[in-house]
Amino acid sequence: MKRRVPGPLTPAGLLLRAALLSALFFAVHAAGWREYTSIISGTTHPDRMATVLGIAYAFFWFAFVLGVPVLVLGAGIYALLLLLRRPRPGPLPARGGPA
Repeated sequence: MKRRVPGPLTPAGLLLRAALLSALFFAVHAAGWREYTSIISGTTHPDRMATVLGIAYAFFWFAFVLGVPVLVLGAGIYALLLLLRRPRPGPLPARGGPA
């Protein structure tokens, strides 16, 4: 059986993207790229690659701090709206006439 990938604008898709952003942030954090963010305060580093790593770390940090909560809240609200919008069963049809 083939597994279906959730669409981008579904609750599962939003949560998947939040998890992906979180994993990317934790990967760059574990790699030690945080020390290269000194470029933000105006301190230069002799290595040019340090600037790229610092900017990349800052991007992933902002994505984690601002983007992930928005995606998680959006997924929850969207799932709740889908649940409330689900059609409800109507009343059962009457059987026969009066008794």
